[in-house]
Formats: sequence, structure tokens, C-alpha cells
Amino acid sequence: MQNKTKLFMLILLIVTDLLMVGISPIWLGMAGLSFMVFDQGVTAWGVVFVLIFLSLPVDVLILAILSWLFYRRNRLLAAFIANLPLIIIFFGLLTLLGVFDFSE
Repeated sequence: MQNKTKLFMLILLIVTDLLMVGISPIWLGMAGLSFMVFDQGVTAWGVVFVLIFLSLPVDVLILAILSWLFYRRNRLLAAFIANLPLIIIFFGLLTLLGVFDFSE
């Protein structure tokens, strides 16, 4: 049973890393468009938005390294760390689609 869990975690980490590489071209196109926030002038919100958006590859790289380091110690933590960018993107998309209503 331990070998099946280890194999599953290994496959999960590899798949999530490949997903992040697959998202990179899409991110690159959106990164160029994120600078359109400055069309109406430079604001603090615009600078923060662009910096957060441009930090995605660095975040993904750091989380991928951490997940592989934690792989031998705590497989559940490694899976959570490896999937954290995907979880954030998923909840961000749900928020944009109006699933979460924050208007009240």
C-alpha cells in the first residue's frame, strides 16, 4: 500500500509541474495585457496588480521546489504545496464567474 501511495504522489507532483509549464504561455500573453491597467494612469492599485501578476512564475518555481523537498517527509503537505497555485487560480476563476457573492 505504501508503494501505491508513493507512486501516486510522484505522478501527482509530475502532473502538477507539467500543468504549470502548460499554463506558462497563457500567463505570458496575459502578463503583457496586465500592463493595460496603466492606460488611465499609474496608481498604487495598478502597480500592486501588475507585481502580483508578474510574480506567478517565481511563486510556481518556489512552490515546486518546496513540494519536491517535502515529498519525502510529508506527502500530504507536498501535494498541497504543489497544487497551491492551481487552487488559487481555481478560486480566482470562481470569483470572476460570480460563484462567490461578496456584494453584501
